[in-house]
Amino acid sequence: MTAPATYSIETVTLTPTAGAHTTSLFATASSSIMTNYEPSRSVDSQHRIEAIEDINGNPIIFSVGTNNHLYAIVRSSTEKTGWAQ
Repeated sequence: MTAPATYSIETVTLTPTAGAHTTSLFATASSSIMTNYEPSRSVDSQHRIEAIEDINGNPIIFSVGTNNHLYAIVRSSTEKTGWAQ
């Protein structure tokens, strides 16, 4: 099984050197919008969460979401997060 990708947020401190002629700094950021998602959460603090293991020892997490739907969250080697619903 492939380990899930890890992500981190880092802070970069920029310090101008003595006599620097630069007075502006340009930064570019990008993002994308998730598609086909309902405005709900798959885990709701008002409902119980249950976990079991599949035959390979991987966890399967069952929960009732804020939309009152039953969710099964499973390990996935094809998803960037390592998890799928």
